[in-house]
Amino acid sequence: MLGKQVWRIIQAPQSLLSRFLKARYYSDSNIFNAGSGNKPSFIWKSLLEGRELIKKGMRVLLGNGQTTNIWYDPWLITTPPRPPRRRDNINTDLTTVNELFLEGLPHRWNVNLLQELFIDEDVQQIIQIKLSPSEHPDLLGWHYNDSGLYTVKSGNTLVFQDKQGTWQEDLSLAVADAKEWTECWSEEIERQRTNQANRNRRLNRSQWRKPPRGMIKCNYDGTFIQPDTEGQSGWIARDETGFFLSAGQNRRPPVGSALEAELQSLIAAMQQMWIKGYRRVIFEGDNQKVKDLASGTSRNYRVHNYIREILYWQKKFHEVQFQWTRRNNNKAAYRLAKEQLENHVIFISHFYVPTCIVNILHEDHSAN
Repeated sequence: MLGKQVWRIIQAPQSLLSRFLKARYYSDSNIFNAGSGNKPSFIWKSLLEGRELIKKGMRVLLGNGQTTNIWYDPWLITTPPRPPRRRDNINTDLTTVNELFLEGLPHRWNVNLLQELFIDEDVQQIIQIKLSPSEHPDLLGWHYNDSGLYTVKSGNTLVFQDKQGTWQEDLSLAVADAKEWTECWSEEIERQRTNQANRNRRLNRSQWRKPPRGMIKCNYDGTFIQPDTEGQSGWIARDETGFFLSAGQNRRPPVGSALEAELQSLIAAMQQMWIKGYRRVIFEGDNQKVKDLASGTSRNYRVHNYIREILYWQKKFHEVQFQWTRRNNNKAAYRLAKEQLENHVIFISHFYVPTCIVNILHEDHSAN
């Protein structure tokens, strides 16, 4: 609960309590750098204990990078969050993260500078951080849940993780849990397998649906293998009659998760639809989280800069809808994302139906 009180002070700096504590204990600093002060009250000493928990789980979401210290603030997306580690014998006057961007291109990392300053492992971590596409301030949030907001439950989880047990104890508990799970659920699992097999047979047929009159439907998908591996995106646009308009594929830089890969693919699809002049578009993918994030019905602190870019492109259209569908209804985009591009090919736009999805489009057409 102490962590919750500290979080409220951080989130509401203009509240009466926040202003009182700042005036008395950290008038020239912030609560993270404040000391105990002269004759600290019991409440203040208790808050300092809660502050240590909060500090372990805080991470900076980069905006313009102007207020984030390179060397001291926790801005790497690691667990726990931390600043990057510099190479040996490196001396530099650089202090804030925006000084690591390419000059004149504030949304691009200066990779050569990163490689000069930081160890290789951290360079890869930094390159995978999505930068804000427009001018936004840096944000401070809680690393251990999707919303970026501290909760008592997530704080308790962090406390529990800090408690170290012996490997023998951990192994014994894991074996006991596995045995109990297997005995209790073996029959239930078998029943679910049978039901799932029957369900799969019904759902294996395409149920892709044409967009309503006046709209274009763009299906998109992306591949993710592992964090240090390039991926691909694929998209296909069709009109209200189901007629093929265009399709495309691109090669993407490495990202940290499958969710980020899907978000990058949506952004690529939005960019291409706008370039081709389509202004009323339904973007349909098979990741429910992407649809919820793009529609604003859920939040995820880790990928917030992707959402900023999606909203940036959304404003360029007359009408945009985000929809979710089952993978079986997204076969064409999935196949394009999986179809390997030739060496050194980064992007390709298809003006005719690619051979690899001809049969899929016939199946989709039959579903209508």
